[in-house]
Amino acid sequence: MSKATANLGLFKYENTDADNISTFNIDIALNENWDKIDVKTKEIDDKVVTTINGKTGNEITLSASDVGAGTIAQGKKADTALQDVQLGANGGVAKQDDLITLQNLVTSESANNSKQVPHLGTTTNSSDAYNITTTETILTNQKFTITFNANSITTPTLKINNGIAYAIKKANGNSAKLYASTYTLFWNGTSFIQLGEGGDYGTAIATDVRNTKTVGTENGVVSGTLDLSNLLSDNIRSGVIIGGIVGTVGLVASDNVIFTEGVTQASTKIPTRHSARFSTNLSGSIRIKYNVQSPNAVNYTGFSQVYKNESPIGTLHQTPSTNFTTFTQDFICNIGDYFEVYLWVGTDTQVNSEYLKICFNDIYTNVI
Repeated sequence: MSKATANLGLFKYENTDADNISTFNIDIALNENWDKIDVKTKEIDDKVVTTINGKTGNEITLSASDVGAGTIAQGKKADTALQDVQLGANGGVAKQDDLITLQNLVTSESANNSKQVPHLGTTTNSSDAYNITTTETILTNQKFTITFNANSITTPTLKINNGIAYAIKKANGNSAKLYASTYTLFWNGTSFIQLGEGGDYGTAIATDVRNTKTVGTENGVVSGTLDLSNLLSDNIRSGVIIGGIVGTVGLVASDNVIFTEGVTQASTKIPTRHSARFSTNLSGSIRIKYNVQSPNAVNYTGFSQVYKNESPIGTLHQTPSTNFTTFTQDFICNIGDYFEVYLWVGTDTQVNSEYLKICFNDIYTNVI
């Protein structure tokens, strides 16, 4: 005799004498049994898993929203916690209870706004008074993002859902300067603090900055107005460096009078300085003019000559006339050179000089 198993109907022998002596049939006893097992296994594999949020199948991928998470980050955090607590270090197969635990954890995380940075939307405004309408609840010590619809002017404030207007400030306590853009703010319970804004500003204003540059100020970025287009080497005195530009301009002899001296007299036959000493602090050339006369009759003479660094360098002039004669001569000079007019008498008893003039282009020098 033989019998079948209760569930799959697999063939098996009765443990009787008749069966013991019967012929073993491999198809009935083995092969047909294996076929039944294989078919049943396939039926189990093909069974559909319970639908989750409209997704069905043996293997499905759940998104953050499928388990009630507001963001992917919250879903990942909940999934990590579920793996650690429910499945252990070695992982495993999630059960219905595991999914319920996961959904509860995500719901809890979603409700904790202090761990999120919600975006409130775009404001409306009247001048510096901004308002935002939102379903988000902002707690003390929470940050959020917000898009301002217009630039601020001086002291911006913000109302949430037409509540109390609170100041929007920088980290240093000054009023924020806002542009029509998106910002991250922090609500500290008394004011909204602008995050990510730079540090303190200096004292530079537009007139301190070149007109090709801009500068950050408490009122935002401003364009410079300082015009340095004439800051050229040929507009700067030789030896002077301004803004990295080395000056090349020296003294140039001209009729432009820089210094004038009145009448002087000499009555000695030894060449003696009878003028101011004129010192230069630039290189170049200068023009020296002066008038000389002998106050007595003809054939009485006086002499004059320009000295440089106490050595004669100019033309030696003889003055036989009672009328003033003008002498003019140009000289090359270097930084630190000094010039003087020397007078002395020949056969006369006195020689007079007047109206000594030092002339060159209008650049600063020292007269001593």
